[in-house]
Amino acid sequence: EHGFGKPEERAYLHAMERLGVGPEDTWMIGDNLEWEIEAPQRLGIYSIWIDVHGDGLPEGTHVKPDRIIRSLTELMPAR
Repeated sequence: EHGFGKPEERAYLHAMERLGVGPEDTWMIGDNLEWEIEAPQRLGIYSIWIDVHGDGLPEGTHVKPDRIIRSLTELMPAR
């Protein structure tokens, strides 16, 4: 516990610092458009939205994920 968390930018900055990576080497994957897509994108992090139900982006949203998937398995290399 650090006293801060998503969607605060310092949560992402802290994680990247601890891992020794920058935003250009970081992906954020999640199902919350505000916390896991919009906030990390402000820092230059590649952000992937999981649309598990296949409903698509909510009408009127201004958030534009870098990629949309239905399952984490879509990120695995083809065999």
